[in-house]
Amino acid sequence: MNVSSSANLAEASALGSSSLSERLATIGKFIVDTPTLTQSVQFIRQCLDSHGCSSEGEISFLLGESRAGKTTAIETLMLELAQEIDGKFVSQRREPEGRAAGLMSVDKITRDGVHRPVLAIGVPKAPTFKGLLADVLAALGINLKSRATFVEQQSTICKQLRGQQTKLLIFDEAQHISESGKNKEVYAAADVFKILAKISGVQILCVGLPHALDIKLANPQVRWIGGIERTILPLAVSARPGSDLAILCTTFNAELPFNAPSQLCDPDVFVPLAIYCGGYEGRIATIVRLAARHAIRTNRNSLGKDCFAEFLREMRGVPDNLNPFLLQVGELDDLPKRMEEARKAEEREVAARLGSGARNGRAFAGAFG
Repeated sequence: MNVSSSANLAEASALGSSSLSERLATIGKFIVDTPTLTQSVQFIRQCLDSHGCSSEGEISFLLGESRAGKTTAIETLMLELAQEIDGKFVSQRREPEGRAAGLMSVDKITRDGVHRPVLAIGVPKAPTFKGLLADVLAALGINLKSRATFVEQQSTICKQLRGQQTKLLIFDEAQHISESGKNKEVYAAADVFKILAKISGVQILCVGLPHALDIKLANPQVRWIGGIERTILPLAVSARPGSDLAILCTTFNAELPFNAPSQLCDPDVFVPLAIYCGGYEGRIATIVRLAARHAIRTNRNSLGKDCFAEFLREMRGVPDNLNPFLLQVGELDDLPKRMEEARKAEEREVAARLGSGARNGRAFAGAFG
Protein backbone atom coordinates (compact mmCIF):
# COMPACT_ATOMS: atom_id res chain seq x y z
CA MET A 1 0.00 0.00 0.00
CA ASN A 2 1.34 3.43 -0.93
CA VAL A 3 1.40 5.82 2.03
CA SER A 4 1.73 9.55 1.41
CA SER A 5 5.04 11.17 2.32
CA SER A 6 5.83 14.49 4.01
CA ALA A 7 5.58 16.07 0.58
CA ASN A 8 1.89 15.13 0.53
CA LEU A 9 1.46 16.70 3.95
CA ALA A 10 3.03 19.94 2.75
CA GLU A 11 0.83 19.89 -0.34
CA ALA A 12 -2.28 19.26 1.76
CA SER A 13 -1.33 22.16 4.02
CA ALA A 14 -0.93 24.44 1.02
CA LEU A 15 -4.31 23.32 -0.26
CA GLY A 16 -5.82 24.38 3.04
CA SER A 17 -5.42 27.98 1.94
CA SER A 18 -6.59 27.36 -1.63
CA SER A 19 -9.98 28.35 -3.03
CA LEU A 20 -13.10 26.41 -2.10
CA SER A 21 -13.44 24.92 -5.60
CA GLU A 22 -9.79 23.80 -5.65
CA ARG A 23 -10.10 22.10 -2.28
CA LEU A 24 -13.36 20.39 -3.23
CA ALA A 25 -11.78 19.17 -6.49
CA THR A 26 -8.82 17.73 -4.59
CA ILE A 27 -10.88 15.51 -2.31
CA GLY A 28 -12.70 14.04 -5.30
CA LYS A 29 -9.50 12.38 -6.55
CA PHE A 30 -8.77 9.94 -3.72
CA ILE A 31 -7.31 6.67 -4.99
CA VAL A 32 -5.18 4.64 -2.58
CA ASP A 33 -3.13 1.66 -3.71
CA THR A 34 -4.41 -0.86 -1.17
CA PRO A 35 -3.79 -4.63 -1.12
CA THR A 36 -7.42 -5.23 -2.08
CA LEU A 37 -7.16 -2.94 -5.11
CA THR A 38 -3.84 -4.50 -6.12
CA GLN A 39 -5.30 -8.01 -5.93
CA SER A 40 -8.33 -7.00 -8.01
CA VAL A 41 -6.13 -5.39 -10.67
CA GLN A 42 -3.96 -8.52 -10.77
CA PHE A 43 -7.11 -10.63 -11.18
CA ILE A 44 -8.26 -8.58 -14.17
CA ARG A 45 -4.77 -8.76 -15.68
CA GLN A 46 -4.85 -12.54 -15.25
CA CYS A 47 -8.06 -12.61 -17.29
CA LEU A 48 -6.43 -10.44 -19.94
CA ASP A 49 -3.27 -12.56 -20.10
CA SER A 50 -5.37 -15.71 -20.56
CA HIS A 51 -6.36 -14.53 -24.04
CA GLY A 52 -5.02 -16.85 -26.70
CA CYS A 53 -4.38 -19.76 -24.34
CA SER A 54 -7.10 -21.70 -26.16
CA SER A 55 -9.22 -21.29 -29.26
CA GLU A 56 -12.19 -20.25 -27.13
CA GLY A 57 -12.41 -17.47 -24.59
CA GLU A 58 -13.44 -17.90 -20.97
CA ILE A 59 -16.09 -16.24 -18.80
CA SER A 60 -14.84 -14.91 -15.46
CA PHE A 61 -16.50 -12.98 -12.64
CA LEU A 62 -15.34 -10.09 -10.44
CA LEU A 63 -17.91 -9.67 -7.68
CA GLY A 64 -18.40 -7.33 -4.76
CA GLU A 65 -20.89 -5.20 -2.92
CA SER A 66 -21.65 -1.63 -3.99
CA ARG A 67 -18.58 0.64 -3.62
CA ALA A 68 -16.27 -2.31 -2.99
CA GLY A 69 -13.77 -1.00 -5.57
CA LYS A 70 -14.72 -2.97 -8.71
CA THR A 71 -14.86 -0.01 -11.10
CA THR A 72 -11.72 1.51 -9.58
CA ALA A 73 -9.89 -1.76 -10.29
CA ILE A 74 -11.05 -1.73 -13.93
CA GLU A 75 -9.96 1.89 -14.39
CA THR A 76 -6.60 1.23 -12.73
CA LEU A 77 -5.86 -1.74 -14.98
CA MET A 78 -6.86 0.22 -18.07
CA LEU A 79 -4.69 3.20 -17.11
CA GLU A 80 -1.71 0.91 -16.54
CA LEU A 81 -2.26 -0.90 -19.85
CA ALA A 82 -2.68 2.36 -21.78
CA GLN A 83 0.70 3.51 -20.47
CA GLU A 84 2.33 0.17 -21.29
CA ILE A 85 1.22 0.15 -24.95
CA ASP A 86 1.47 3.92 -25.47
CA GLY A 87 -2.29 4.08 -25.90
CA LYS A 88 -5.10 6.10 -24.35
CA PHE A 89 -7.62 5.38 -21.61
CA VAL A 90 -11.04 6.44 -22.91
CA SER A 91 -14.09 6.83 -20.68
CA GLN A 92 -17.61 8.08 -21.26
CA ARG A 93 -17.30 10.10 -18.06
CA ARG A 94 -14.19 11.88 -19.31
CA GLU A 95 -14.86 12.25 -23.03
CA PRO A 96 -16.73 15.36 -24.22
CA GLU A 97 -20.06 14.82 -25.94
CA GLY A 98 -20.01 11.10 -25.20
CA ARG A 99 -17.40 10.27 -27.85
CA ALA A 100 -16.20 7.16 -26.00
CA ALA A 101 -17.18 3.96 -27.80
CA GLY A 102 -17.98 1.90 -24.71
CA LEU A 103 -18.22 2.56 -21.01
CA MET A 104 -14.41 2.47 -20.87
CA SER A 105 -11.68 1.25 -23.19
CA VAL A 106 -7.97 1.31 -23.94
CA ASP A 107 -7.46 2.68 -27.46
CA LYS A 108 -4.31 2.69 -29.57
CA ILE A 109 -4.27 4.35 -32.97
CA THR A 110 -2.37 2.30 -35.57
CA ARG A 111 -2.00 2.29 -39.33
CA ASP A 112 -4.64 -0.45 -39.41
CA GLY A 113 -7.11 1.57 -37.37
CA VAL A 114 -8.03 1.60 -33.68
CA HIS A 115 -6.93 -1.31 -31.52
CA ARG A 116 -8.93 -1.84 -28.31
CA PRO A 117 -7.29 -4.59 -26.24
CA VAL A 118 -9.73 -3.97 -23.36
CA LEU A 119 -13.29 -2.73 -23.71
CA ALA A 120 -15.90 -2.31 -20.96
CA ILE A 121 -19.65 -2.16 -21.61
CA GLY A 122 -22.40 -1.28 -19.14
CA VAL A 123 -25.21 -3.83 -18.91
CA PRO A 124 -28.61 -2.08 -18.86
CA LYS A 125 -31.54 -3.10 -16.69
CA ALA A 126 -33.66 -5.90 -18.14
CA PRO A 127 -31.16 -6.73 -20.91
CA THR A 128 -32.15 -8.91 -23.85
CA PHE A 129 -30.18 -11.14 -26.19
CA LYS A 130 -30.57 -8.78 -29.16
CA GLY A 131 -30.04 -5.71 -27.00
CA LEU A 132 -26.71 -6.93 -25.60
CA LEU A 133 -25.44 -7.83 -29.06
CA ALA A 134 -26.42 -4.36 -30.29
CA ASP A 135 -24.61 -2.77 -27.31
CA VAL A 136 -21.42 -4.68 -28.14
CA LEU A 137 -21.63 -3.53 -31.75
CA ALA A 138 -22.18 0.09 -30.67
CA ALA A 139 -19.22 -0.09 -28.27
CA LEU A 140 -17.07 -1.31 -31.15
CA GLY A 141 -18.19 1.71 -33.16
CA ILE A 142 -20.41 -0.22 -35.58
CA ASN A 143 -23.97 0.73 -36.54
CA LEU A 144 -25.71 -2.09 -38.36
CA LYS A 145 -29.06 -1.71 -40.06
CA SER A 146 -31.95 -2.14 -37.65
CA ARG A 147 -33.11 -5.34 -39.36
CA ALA A 148 -29.72 -7.04 -39.35
CA THR A 149 -30.04 -10.78 -38.83
CA PHE A 150 -28.39 -12.65 -35.97
CA VAL A 151 -25.87 -14.15 -38.42
CA GLU A 152 -24.96 -10.66 -39.67
CA GLN A 153 -24.56 -9.38 -36.10
CA GLN A 154 -22.46 -12.36 -35.07
CA SER A 155 -20.22 -12.14 -38.13
CA THR A 156 -19.68 -8.39 -37.72
CA ILE A 157 -18.89 -8.63 -33.99
CA CYS A 158 -16.40 -11.45 -34.58
CA LYS A 159 -14.71 -9.49 -37.38
CA GLN A 160 -14.51 -6.30 -35.32
CA LEU A 161 -13.23 -7.97 -32.14
CA ARG A 162 -10.44 -9.57 -34.14
CA GLY A 163 -9.78 -6.48 -36.23
CA GLN A 164 -9.60 -4.24 -33.15
CA GLN A 165 -7.50 -6.92 -31.41
CA THR A 166 -9.81 -6.99 -28.39
CA LYS A 167 -8.57 -9.45 -25.80
CA LEU A 168 -10.82 -8.69 -22.84
CA LEU A 169 -14.46 -7.64 -22.98
CA ILE A 170 -15.84 -6.44 -19.62
CA PHE A 171 -19.55 -6.31 -18.82
CA ASP A 172 -20.12 -4.00 -15.86
CA GLU A 173 -23.30 -4.16 -13.73
CA ALA A 174 -23.75 -7.77 -14.86
CA GLN A 175 -26.18 -8.40 -11.98
CA HIS A 176 -28.84 -6.69 -14.10
CA ILE A 177 -29.03 -9.92 -16.09
CA SER A 178 -29.81 -11.91 -12.95
CA GLU A 179 -32.41 -9.39 -11.79
CA SER A 180 -34.75 -9.83 -14.75
CA GLY A 181 -36.66 -12.39 -12.66
CA LYS A 182 -37.25 -14.81 -15.52
CA ASN A 183 -34.93 -17.75 -16.01
CA LYS A 184 -35.51 -17.83 -19.78
CA GLU A 185 -34.44 -14.19 -20.16
CA VAL A 186 -31.39 -14.70 -17.93
CA TYR A 187 -30.39 -17.73 -20.00
CA ALA A 188 -30.76 -15.84 -23.28
CA ALA A 189 -28.82 -12.77 -22.16
CA ALA A 190 -26.04 -14.94 -20.70
CA ASP A 191 -25.90 -16.76 -24.03
CA VAL A 192 -24.35 -13.60 -25.49
CA PHE A 193 -21.26 -14.16 -23.34
CA LYS A 194 -20.97 -17.76 -24.49
CA ILE A 195 -21.29 -16.81 -28.17
CA LEU A 196 -18.70 -14.02 -27.91
CA ALA A 197 -16.21 -16.27 -26.14
CA LYS A 198 -16.67 -19.15 -28.59
CA ILE A 199 -16.73 -17.33 -31.93
CA SER A 200 -14.00 -14.75 -31.31
CA GLY A 201 -11.85 -16.21 -28.53
CA VAL A 202 -12.21 -13.00 -26.51
CA GLN A 203 -12.01 -13.22 -22.72
CA ILE A 204 -15.25 -12.20 -20.97
CA LEU A 205 -15.27 -10.61 -17.50
CA CYS A 206 -18.62 -10.10 -15.78
CA VAL A 207 -18.42 -7.46 -13.04
CA GLY A 208 -21.20 -6.81 -10.56
CA LEU A 209 -22.90 -7.52 -7.26
CA PRO A 210 -22.49 -11.03 -5.82
CA HIS A 211 -25.77 -12.30 -7.27
CA ALA A 212 -24.40 -11.73 -10.79
CA LEU A 213 -23.06 -15.25 -10.34
CA ASP A 214 -26.65 -16.46 -10.78
CA ILE A 215 -25.91 -16.22 -14.51
CA LYS A 216 -23.95 -19.45 -14.24
CA LEU A 217 -26.85 -21.18 -12.50
CA ALA A 218 -29.33 -20.15 -15.18
CA ASN A 219 -27.05 -21.10 -18.07
CA PRO A 220 -24.94 -24.23 -17.42
CA GLN A 221 -22.99 -23.64 -20.65
CA VAL A 222 -21.56 -20.49 -19.10
CA ARG A 223 -20.47 -22.52 -16.08
CA TRP A 224 -18.51 -25.05 -18.12
CA ILE A 225 -16.91 -22.75 -20.65
CA GLY A 226 -14.16 -21.99 -18.14
CA GLY A 227 -13.01 -18.90 -16.27
CA ILE A 228 -12.11 -17.74 -12.77
CA GLU A 229 -13.89 -15.86 -9.99
CA ARG A 230 -12.94 -13.26 -7.40
CA THR A 231 -15.12 -11.71 -4.70
CA ILE A 232 -13.86 -8.47 -3.17
CA LEU A 233 -14.08 -8.75 0.60
CA PRO A 234 -14.17 -5.87 3.11
CA LEU A 235 -11.18 -4.87 5.21
CA ALA A 236 -11.00 -6.32 8.70
CA VAL A 237 -12.09 -3.71 11.24
CA SER A 238 -9.02 -3.38 13.43
CA ALA A 239 -7.62 -0.57 15.58
CA ARG A 240 -4.10 -1.98 15.21
CA PRO A 241 -1.75 0.73 13.80
CA GLY A 242 -0.31 -1.55 11.12
CA SER A 243 -3.63 -2.94 9.87
CA ASP A 244 -4.73 -2.32 6.27
CA LEU A 245 -7.60 -0.21 7.61
CA ALA A 246 -5.26 1.98 9.68
CA ILE A 247 -2.85 2.45 6.77
CA LEU A 248 -5.69 3.27 4.38
CA CYS A 249 -7.08 5.97 6.69
CA THR A 250 -3.61 7.32 7.52
CA THR A 251 -3.05 7.74 3.79
CA PHE A 252 -6.34 9.57 3.38
CA ASN A 253 -5.49 11.72 6.39
CA ALA A 254 -2.28 12.93 4.75
CA GLU A 255 -4.15 13.88 1.57
CA LEU A 256 -6.87 15.99 3.17
CA PRO A 257 -6.78 19.66 2.11
CA PHE A 258 -6.68 21.28 5.55
CA ASN A 259 -4.08 23.42 7.33
CA ALA A 260 -4.51 21.68 10.69
CA PRO A 261 -3.95 17.91 11.18
CA SER A 262 -7.13 15.84 10.81
CA GLN A 263 -8.07 12.88 12.99
CA LEU A 264 -8.69 10.21 10.38
CA CYS A 265 -5.62 8.27 11.53
CA ASP A 266 -7.08 8.02 15.07
CA PRO A 267 -8.72 4.63 15.88
CA ASP A 268 -11.55 6.53 17.58
CA VAL A 269 -12.37 7.82 14.09
CA PHE A 270 -11.39 5.14 11.59
CA VAL A 271 -12.91 2.21 13.52
CA PRO A 272 -16.47 3.64 13.66
CA LEU A 273 -16.01 4.84 10.07
CA ALA A 274 -15.15 1.32 8.92
CA ILE A 275 -18.07 -0.17 10.85
CA TYR A 276 -20.52 2.24 9.21
CA CYS A 277 -19.04 1.44 5.77
CA GLY A 278 -18.94 -2.31 6.33
CA GLY A 279 -15.16 -2.28 5.87
CA TYR A 280 -15.39 -1.59 2.12
CA GLU A 281 -12.66 0.71 0.85
CA GLY A 282 -14.78 2.42 -1.78
CA ARG A 283 -17.46 3.28 0.78
CA ILE A 284 -14.84 4.58 3.22
CA ALA A 285 -13.37 6.77 0.49
CA THR A 286 -16.84 8.10 -0.38
CA ILE A 287 -17.73 9.02 3.21
CA VAL A 288 -14.29 10.61 3.77
CA ARG A 289 -14.73 12.67 0.60
CA LEU A 290 -18.25 13.80 1.51
CA ALA A 291 -17.39 14.51 5.16
CA ALA A 292 -14.30 16.49 4.09
CA ARG A 293 -16.49 18.52 1.76
CA HIS A 294 -18.88 19.14 4.65
CA ALA A 295 -15.94 20.27 6.82
CA ILE A 296 -14.77 22.71 4.16
CA ARG A 297 -18.23 24.17 3.66
CA THR A 298 -18.74 24.58 7.40
CA ASN A 299 -15.39 26.40 7.73
CA ARG A 300 -13.61 23.74 9.80
CA ASN A 301 -9.82 23.70 9.73
CA SER A 302 -9.61 19.89 9.90
CA LEU A 303 -11.71 16.72 9.66
CA GLY A 304 -12.51 15.14 13.00
CA LYS A 305 -14.93 12.89 14.80
CA ASP A 306 -17.40 15.70 15.48
CA CYS A 307 -17.60 16.54 11.78
CA PHE A 308 -18.26 12.90 10.82
CA ALA A 309 -21.00 12.70 13.45
CA GLU A 310 -22.63 15.90 12.23
CA PHE A 311 -22.32 14.89 8.59
CA LEU A 312 -24.03 11.52 9.14
CA ARG A 313 -26.81 13.11 11.20
CA GLU A 314 -27.54 16.15 9.04
CA MET A 315 -26.54 15.05 5.55
CA ARG A 316 -27.21 11.28 5.59
CA GLY A 317 -30.18 11.10 7.95
CA VAL A 318 -28.55 8.66 10.38
CA PRO A 319 -30.29 8.75 13.81
CA ASP A 320 -28.07 9.33 16.84
CA ASN A 321 -28.61 5.84 18.23
CA LEU A 322 -27.11 4.39 15.02
CA ASN A 323 -24.46 7.06 14.46
CA PRO A 324 -21.12 5.29 15.16
CA PHE A 325 -19.35 8.56 15.96
CA LEU A 326 -21.77 9.25 18.80
CA LEU A 327 -21.60 5.80 20.41
CA GLN A 328 -19.34 4.45 23.13
CA VAL A 329 -16.86 1.69 22.23
CA GLY A 330 -19.02 -1.00 23.82
CA GLU A 331 -22.03 0.11 21.80
CA LEU A 332 -20.23 -0.49 18.49
CA ASP A 333 -20.18 -4.28 18.84
CA ASP A 334 -23.78 -4.86 17.80
CA LEU A 335 -24.04 -1.78 15.56
CA PRO A 336 -23.73 -3.74 12.26
CA LYS A 337 -26.68 -5.91 13.31
CA ARG A 338 -28.78 -2.88 14.27
CA MET A 339 -27.85 -1.10 11.03
CA GLU A 340 -28.92 -4.15 9.02
CA GLU A 341 -32.25 -4.23 10.85
CA ALA A 342 -32.75 -0.52 10.12
CA ARG A 343 -31.86 -1.08 6.45
CA LYS A 344 -34.43 -3.86 6.11
CA ALA A 345 -37.04 -1.67 7.81
CA GLU A 346 -36.29 1.08 5.27
CA GLU A 347 -36.71 -1.41 2.42
CA ARG A 348 -40.08 -2.54 3.76
CA GLU A 349 -41.27 1.07 4.03
CA VAL A 350 -40.16 1.84 0.49
CA ALA A 351 -41.77 -1.35 -0.83
CA ALA A 352 -45.03 -0.41 0.89
CA ARG A 353 -44.98 3.04 -0.72
CA LEU A 354 -43.85 2.01 -4.20
CA GLY A 355 -45.39 -1.44 -4.48
CA SER A 356 -44.03 -3.62 -7.28
CA GLY A 357 -41.55 -0.92 -8.28
CA ALA A 358 -39.48 -1.82 -5.24
CA ARG A 359 -39.63 -5.61 -5.63
CA ASN A 360 -35.84 -5.90 -5.69
CA GLY A 361 -34.63 -4.58 -2.35
CA ARG A 362 -31.02 -5.21 -3.29
CA ALA A 363 -31.17 -2.23 -5.61
CA PHE A 364 -32.23 0.15 -2.83
CA ALA A 365 -29.75 2.07 -0.71
CA GLY A 366 -30.90 4.50 1.96
CA ALA A 367 -29.06 5.85 5.00
CA PHE A 368 -27.79 2.35 5.75
CA GLY A 369 -27.35 1.04 2.19
